[in-house]
Amino acid sequence: MRVIAATAIVVALAGTATAQDDRAHWARLAQQNQAGLLTYCAAQGHIKAPVGPAPPGPAEPDVAAAGLAGQSGVIRYVDPQATLAESAAASGTTVAYRCQLMGLGVR
Repeated sequence: MRVIAATAIVVALAGTATAQDDRAHWARLAQQNQAGLLTYCAAQGHIKAPVGPAPPGPAEPDVAAAGLAGQSGVIRYVDPQATLAESAAASGTTVAYRCQLMGLGVR
C-alpha cells in the first residue's frame, strides 16, 4: 500500500512540475511575441522604439518564432492566430490605439 501511495505522490509532483514548465514556456512565448509586436508598433510610428526582446533559450525555436511573428504584426501566442490589425478591427479600435496600450506597460 505504501508503494502505491509513494508512486501516486511522485506522479502528482511530476505533473505539477510539468504544468509549471508549461506555464513558464507560454509566458516566454507571450513575452517574446509582445516584444515583437512592440517593435512592429515602433516601426509603424505608433510608439517610441522599445527595448529589444530578450533572447529565447536555445531549445525554444517556437518562442523565437513568436517574436519574429510579432515583428510582422502577428499575435501568435493565442489561438486563433491573428494580425494586430484584425484584432484591433474586431474590438472596434485601431492598431495605433492597441500599440499605445501595449506601450504603456514598457514606459
